[in-house]
Amino acid sequence: MYATCATEGCSNAYLPVLIPDDAGTVMCGPCGFEVTNITDIKPNEGTVLPEWISEMLTRPNSAS
Repeated sequence: MYATCATEGCSNAYLPVLIPDDAGTVMCGPCGFEVTNITDIKPNEGTVLPEWISEMLTRPNSAS
């Protein structure tokens, strides 16, 4: 899984950080804000997946 901080001015902003699958709540080390952009697809540095894609990745697949 990858976490990407999107806080403007953060030294880790838009740099995907590899985290364990069972990390739970992720807080950014440099700025201290909660990271909500978490995905199992490695994003390109300098970009963040749109929130709706991140939400879709956390949902189980449908039965259809």
